[in-house]
Amino acid sequence: MIESALRRGLVSRSALLGIGGRVAEMAAQARTDADSGTESVFRFRMERLGVPMQSQVVIPGVGRVDFVIGDHLVVEIDSETHHGGDDGRLRDLSRDLALAMVNGRSLRIDYRQVFGDWTSVEAAILMMVERGEHLAGGTLLGRAGKPI
Repeated sequence: MIESALRRGLVSRSALLGIGGRVAEMAAQARTDADSGTESVFRFRMERLGVPMQSQVVIPGVGRVDFVIGDHLVVEIDSETHHGGDDGRLRDLSRDLALAMVNGRSLRIDYRQVFGDWTSVEAAILMMVERGEHLAGGTLLGRAGKPI
């Protein structure tokens, strides 16, 4: 909630820091690059697992994606609000095709999976990383990007 409030300009970081305690701790660590609270929760959980990634990455030929793990695995956090209906689904599938054309791999995770089936999401990502599926030997990010 803190990240969403900061991103939307509903509160300032200094005001939150002034509250002190746990709120100040969270405000000090909060980022403003997540498009949704679900993305913030996903990133926080992955960081706790020690999975390094970049967020809100622009990939040439594809556009901005939610997360890139390694140099190959794109994770998109979807919701019914922004990805539902025929138009949203077609847009997502078109982006997945564009990503495949630049040697990327897309993993789409729904809001309901982040909050209702995290165990499966965590297990799948950790297995993919363990198998090295997040590495392609190249980079999706082009010369300007910094693969991790």
